[in-house]
Amino acid sequence: MKKIHKNLAFVDLMSERYGELRAMIEKLTNDEIIDNHLSSSQWYVITIIYKRTSSLSQLNDWMNLSRQAIHKAIKNLQEKNIVTVSDVEGNKKEKSVTLTQYGESCCEKYINIKHQIELYIQKQIGVENMKLMKTYLGKDWHLEDFKVD
Repeated sequence: MKKIHKNLAFVDLMSERYGELRAMIEKLTNDEIIDNHLSSSQWYVITIIYKRTSSLSQLNDWMNLSRQAIHKAIKNLQEKNIVTVSDVEGNKKEKSVTLTQYGESCCEKYINIKHQIELYIQKQIGVENMKLMKTYLGKDWHLEDFKVD
């Protein structure tokens, strides 16, 4: 486990924790599914399309990844039998992406591990602190209004 430096600024602490959690969740899930190793962008795509069919243009709108990165992730996921890509009826240019049964199973393992880690963190910091953290992280911080002095 990587040591988090206590003298980091808030944004850097958030980034460190996010990176640590993301790496841990991905490693644990990749270890569980054994037959496939998925990248961060592939896990991101899987969680976005879980329990829904999404078009490639919707994924481009929703995800903070380049169009090329999304297409590469989708192609790799398709090769691993995790997603299916099909034509959108009435639109020759558009494609839709859906998880296969195997893809849903992978995503459910990922979600389960995230939940277990969340419960573990809650045990470490306390129920009330977890509620507060979720409340503050879920608030609109109005960052679009921020201006540098």
